[in-house]
Amino acid sequence: AELAADLRRHLADEPILAKPSGALVRLAKWVRRNPTKTVAWAGAVVSVALVAISGLYVQLLEEQGATGQALETAKQERDLKAGALELVELEKKATEAALEQLGEEKAATTAALEIAETERDRAKEAEAEAARQRDQAEQRAEELQQVSDFQARQLSDVDPEAMGLAIRRMVLEREWSVGEREGRGPEVLEAERAELERVLAGADLTGVALDVLDEQMFEPMLQALEDFENQPLVQAQLLQTVGDTLRELGLLKRALAPQEQALEIRRHELGDEHPNTLASIGNLGLLLQDMGKYADAEPLLREALEARRRTLGDEHPNTLRSINNLGGLLLDQGKYADAEPLYREALEARRRTLGDEHPDTLGSINNLGLLLQYQGKYDDAEPLLREA
Repeated sequence: AELAADLRRHLADEPILAKPSGALVRLAKWVRRNPTKTVAWAGAVVSVALVAISGLYVQLLEEQGATGQALETAKQERDLKAGALELVELEKKATEAALEQLGEEKAATTAALEIAETERDRAKEAEAEAARQRDQAEQRAEELQQVSDFQARQLSDVDPEAMGLAIRRMVLEREWSVGEREGRGPEVLEAERAELERVLAGADLTGVALDVLDEQMFEPMLQALEDFENQPLVQAQLLQTVGDTLRELGLLKRALAPQEQALEIRRHELGDEHPNTLASIGNLGLLLQDMGKYADAEPLLREALEARRRTLGDEHPNTLRSINNLGGLLLDQGKYADAEPLYREALEARRRTLGDEHPDTLGSINNLGLLLQYQGKYDDAEPLLREA
C-alpha cells in the first residue's frame, strides 16, 4: 500500500515518502506543478541575475581597470627599480673607478712625496754646500779686501809731482857723474848743469812720471786682472782699487775703463742696491764729473743717492756723502739753487750725527760757505767759512 501510494505520488509529481527528495528535485517538481509561477520567478531571477551580472561586470571592469593601472604602476615601479638598479650599478662602477683612481693618485702622491723628500735632501745638501762656498767666498773676500787695501795704500803713496822732481834730480846727478868720468872740470860741469837745468825747466816731468806709471805699472796691472774672469767679484774689487787710484793721480781717461768694468760686474753679480755696487756707481759719477761729463755723471750720482736713502736711511754716512756729492755736481754746473738744499741737508745731518768738528762736518760747512759766496750771499757765507 505504501509503495502504491508512493508510485501514485511519483506519477502525480508529489514528494514520495520512501526517500526524501533533494532541494533541486523538489524545485524541479515545483516548477512542473506551477509553470506560471515558475516563469514569473524565472524572470525575477533573470532580472536579479542580470543586475548582479551587470554589477559584477562593472565591478569586473573597474577591477580590470584598477588591475591594469596596478599593473602599469607595477610596471613603472619595476622600470624605476630597474633604472635604480642600473643607476646603482653605474654608481658602483663609478665608485670602483674612483677607488681605482684614488689608488693611482695615492700611488702618485706617494711617489711625489718620495721625490719631494729626495729633492728636499738635495736642497739641504745644496744649501749646505752654498753656505760652505759662501763662507769660503767671504773669507776670500776678506783676504782680498786686505790685499786691496794694502795695494790701495801703496798706490795712494805714489806722488807724480815728487816723482817728477826725482827724475829731474837724477838726470842732473847722472849728467854730472858722466862729466866727471870724462874728466871735465868743475867750471865746465857747472855750466853744463846750468844749461841742463834751463832745458829741464820747460819739461813736464810730472807728466813724464805719470806716463811711466801708466805704462810700466797700471797697464800691466789691468792686463793681469783679466786672469780673474772666473772670480768676478775679486776682479771687480781690484778694478775698483785701480780705477780709484788712477782717478786720484789725475789719470782720468785711464781710470774710466776699469771703473766702468767694476760697476758692470757688481751690477751683474750683486744687484743694483748692494753697498759695493752703490760705491762703484758713486765713484763712476765722480770720475765723470772730474772729466767734465756732467750730463753723464748726474744720473749716476742721483741713482746712488736714492738707493742709499732707501737701503741705509737719510742720515747714514754713505747717504750723506751721496747728498754732498750730488750737491757738488750741481755746484759745478752752476745750479746753485738746486745745490743749496742738498748742502744744507748734509750739514745739518752731519752736525747731529757726527758733531761740529768731524772732518766730514767741516767739509760740509766749507762747501755751504763757498756756495753762498758764489751766490753773492756774503753775510751768510762768512760765518760758515770762519767756523770751518
